[in-house]
This record gives sequence, C-alpha cells and structure tokens, in this order.
Amino acid sequence: MKDTDFILMNLGTMRIYLQQNQTIPAETFWQKLFPQNVSTAILKAAVRAGIGQAILYPVKAGFLQGSVLVFDQSEVPPIRLPVCLELVGLPEQLKRFIDDHQHLLKHTRIILETSRSYEALPKFK
Repeated sequence: MKDTDFILMNLGTMRIYLQQNQTIPAETFWQKLFPQNVSTAILKAAVRAGIGQAILYPVKAGFLQGSVLVFDQSEVPPIRLPVCLELVGLPEQLKRFIDDHQHLLKHTRIILETSRSYEALPKFK
C-alpha cells in the first residue's frame, strides 16, 4: 500500500437494536393506514442529520431483551425478528442525533462506542 496515506479519525459507532416490524405510533388516519417503519425513519433522519454512514443489517436469528429467540427460516421474515442499524460519525454528531430523535429511539436499545479509526486515502502524484 505504498500509494496510500492513512489518516487518524475519531469516529463513533452507534448500534440501534429494534424489532423489524416496529412502527412509529400513528396520530392520523393515514398514519394508521400506512404505518411508518422505525428503522426506515431512523435511516432517513440520519441522512438529513448528515451522519457519515448508516447500515441496516439483516438478521437471520436472534432475540431482544425480554423476548423469545426467533429464526428467519422462510421467505417472509418473522415480525419479531430483530435488526441492527449502525450509524457511524463524529461522537458529538451521534450524541446530538440521539437528543434530536428521542421519539424514534424510544423503544430501542442503543450502544454508543467511540474509538480511533483510520481511513486509507490514495496518494496523489
């Protein structure tokens, strides 16, 4: 990797665990008719907040605290199957995201980690 420079970045990772079928509480008739998925709403909010990276991980099996073990063994995933949504950005930005979007994060489990990470950048000649 002679043609690559590495820069040190202080990034944070926020993992949000929730059920796949978790929806935002409906307030209007249309919201009741077409409920919005919480993981989709968090992803859209992350884009608007300028979060550097967001990934929704599919899960084949697992459980959340207080629920039963669930396996995905069919074409249609079980409604109680957990998912993991990972956001990566500056630690201050992630903490602000939590403060600004508490209504979306209400019934989720969040793990926030900060660490030193390196990014490889190509050298320009």
